Amino acid sequence: MVKTKTADRLNRIVEAALFTFIEHGFKGTTLQDVADRAGVSVGSIYSYAAGKEALFELALRQALHVPLPRPATLPYAGTTTDLVSLVWSCVVGIARFPELEAAANRPPPKDPLAELEQIVSGIWDWQARHWRAIELIERCAREWPELHMLYYKEFRRGAFETATALLERRMREGALRSYPDPATALRVVVESVAFFAMHRHIRPDSADLDEEICKRTVLDMVVAAFDPGCG
Repeated sequence: MVKTKTADRLNRIVEAALFTFIEHGFKGTTLQDVADRAGVSVGSIYSYAAGKEALFELALRQALHVPLPRPATLPYAGTTTDLVSLVWSCVVGIARFPELEAAANRPPPKDPLAELEQIVSGIWDWQARHWRAIELIERCAREWPELHMLYYKEFRRGAFETATALLERRMREGALRSYPDPATALRVVVESVAFFAMHRHIRPDSADLDEEICKRTVLDMVVAAFDPGCG
């Protein structure tokens, strides 16, 4: 039994839980899995979290950069048993794309390639900051049909529709290079950013790539691909 609860041990347990949930999902994760990864006993985990649901909440808080509870208040009991609603509220809370929203409501800029770079850079920064939360949410969305519908049909589709409409407009205006299907072109951009800003962190052959070099390379390639003078 843990006699003294510490912030360091709490952080180690929550980090282990976070990556175990990302790898195995909520349903596929056991407290023994987390204990093995953290190098503690299952009994130790119960000193910090009341159960798997509470541990999942702590992992989500960690991924969203929300401060963890003070050791004196542990074990953490959680705030809800409705994890789908909790996760969805977190998605809504971090869904901010100011560069895209601003561009969607203005006429063609003097430098459309600079506008495009600013938008893609903003998306990169958002994904790089929240990559652990997004990986966790996407993994668990596979298990919870309601969350899957909300995340992919409302959140992602809404963002894609806004970005696709802007891309189509800039192509019609001649500000950006045209492609047969703007939605597909956008998907290429988004998936490229997603891999290097987020997914590479959990890929053994890509995790050690330098962040700034990755970002600069992706931005340069995206901007060059939409340069109307290179078509």
